[in-house]
Amino acid sequence: MVLEVLRQQRCQVVFVGDRYQQIYEWRGAVNAMEYANANHDAYLTESFRFGPETARTANKILHRLQETRSIVGVAGKSLRSKTSRAIISRTNAVLVDALIEQLNAGEKTYLEGGASELKQLLLAIQQIIFGRPSDLPELFGFRDWKSFVSFANSDQGLEYRTVFRLIGRYTIEKLLDAVDQSKGIEESATITLSTTHRAKGREWDDIYLADDFKRPEKDMSGSEILNLHEELRIAYVAVTRARRSLRIPDSMASWL
Repeated sequence: MVLEVLRQQRCQVVFVGDRYQQIYEWRGAVNAMEYANANHDAYLTESFRFGPETARTANKILHRLQETRSIVGVAGKSLRSKTSRAIISRTNAVLVDALIEQLNAGEKTYLEGGASELKQLLLAIQQIIFGRPSDLPELFGFRDWKSFVSFANSDQGLEYRTVFRLIGRYTIEKLLDAVDQSKGIEESATITLSTTHRAKGREWDDIYLADDFKRPEKDMSGSEILNLHEELRIAYVAVTRARRSLRIPDSMASWL
């Protein structure tokens, strides 16, 4: 609707955006830059956020998305830091795991976007444990704990397998307490934790990516499956949040 309103304007209209940062396709969002018909195109390929090493990593993802142009990092930026200021995961489940790990290490944590989303997930799982169906959309359909465990142990339930393992180790009450400990302000924290979707538009000096980003898969002909382009865009957004240092998991390094 917004795009149609813009098309009907008689004044000059300028669209600025990155078509490879569309990561809300699952929620029905459209890629505005794909629909914006313009008389002239200009490409902003130089990033002032990061240096050439991060740009090189991002370009490997862009090329898998069939982008022929490359982005360029500002000269003088380098990946020298060995510590991380932010941990970015693909899923909320793995974010809980990272939160527990950082609290046990004595870090003062902050959850990007607030703790409400994670707490809502854990409370919904608690409802299932008590035998009451949850109204949380992603957990809709689980009538009891047995059905949730069965799904978590299937190929489709990989994301929730981490939560199941953490509940067995710490109990749901301790996980909720950990989330409550991360309700402060970011400036007073020693490390920020975020999902990629929450991190979009943000940046940190030093970033470590969690080991839950999906690797691209190929069909029988050897072509990458199109529905995993969303996963590539998620990885691209995560990688390009780093200003100074970027640490990626071995699983991502293997396909990059």
